[in-house]
Amino acid sequence: MWEAKKALQTIDSELAEARRRDTALAQAQRDEPVRFGSFDGRIAELDRRIQALIPRVAALSREQQQVVQDIAVAALTRQQERLTAYLTQARFAVAQLHDRATLAKETDRASAQ
Repeated sequence: MWEAKKALQTIDSELAEARRRDTALAQAQRDEPVRFGSFDGRIAELDRRIQALIPRVAALSREQQQVVQDIAVAALTRQQERLTAYLTQARFAVAQLHDRATLAKETDRASAQ
């Protein structure tokens, strides 16, 4: 008898829990569509904003690409100018070496005579 009462109490407790969960589920079924509806509105608004920003982002991306390209071209131009200056310096150095070698030969010939 005692076990039957205990089992009945357990069943009553579980039945009460099932009813509580059923009530919570029914409440969620009523409330969630409204809540999701507000999400639909927010999602639609955010989608409109994103779609409106896409052309601006594309334009800014093109502008940024042009600026980066201009910076790269300027850097390459400066490097080319430096290389041209180095080439000129190297040519002068070779000419000086040639002049010194020629002068040394002439000095050696003059001393030998």
